[in-house]
Amino acid sequence: MDTRLPPMKIADEVWLATALLQREQPARRGFSGAEILCKVGQLHLGRPTRSGVNAHIYLHCVANKKPNPARLRLLFRNEDGSLRLFRPGDPYHPERKSGRATPEPGSLPPEYAEILGWYQSEYARSGRSRNIEDPILGLRGVGKELWKDLGGETFITGLRKNWFGETRKPVRDKPIVRGRSRVRA
Repeated sequence: MDTRLPPMKIADEVWLATALLQREQPARRGFSGAEILCKVGQLHLGRPTRSGVNAHIYLHCVANKKPNPARLRLLFRNEDGSLRLFRPGDPYHPERKSGRATPEPGSLPPEYAEILGWYQSEYARSGRSRNIEDPILGLRGVGKELWKDLGGETFITGLRKNWFGETRKPVRDKPIVRGRSRVRA
């Protein structure tokens, strides 16, 4: 009977490598993709580094990037381009709302099982952001019911039609002088 664990998901390898870097160097704000890739290679999970690791580091796992196609929220890209673990409260792309932020319990090798506890008790609690989503993107859909009751586009079109009143229409009679030539408006 084979007692080996199934291979870890690439995304979980990336999360684990980043978590180990964060725990080893708590003063660092973030890490380069190359540092995370190197740490994935040092994990020695019984196989060479897989080819999809780079795509996961720079795209699939990054919470504040548009998903393509994965909706994971494992990493967060700082303004300087460095990467760190995602924390609850960090802004993220709205299409990643349902994405997981940590590996599933039991999916990490036994020798790294305690790192999820460290993440939840120490890392995720420190430096919480105030906003769960981008405040501007969070306004999407607000007032939708109001516009539906008013007639939506029909209502707006009616407002625009009478914008200048029924008799007054915006007309320019005088030429606008720009530079040396005269332009009729």
